[in-house]
Amino acid sequence: MAHTANLRVKGGRYYFRTKVAYNLRMRLGRSEIARSLQTGER
Repeated sequence: MAHTANLRVKGGRYYFRTKVAYNLRMRLGRSEIARSLQTGER
C-alpha cells in the first residue's frame, strides 16, 4: 500500500486520522479525530 499520511492500521482495521484546528481543541477536548473505515487488512 502507498504511504498515506492520514491512514493508519490498528488491530487489522484501517483508521482515518486528522488533526483538530487549534481554536477548536478546547471545545472538543482533543487534538486529533480518528474514525474507523470499517475495512480490514487482507
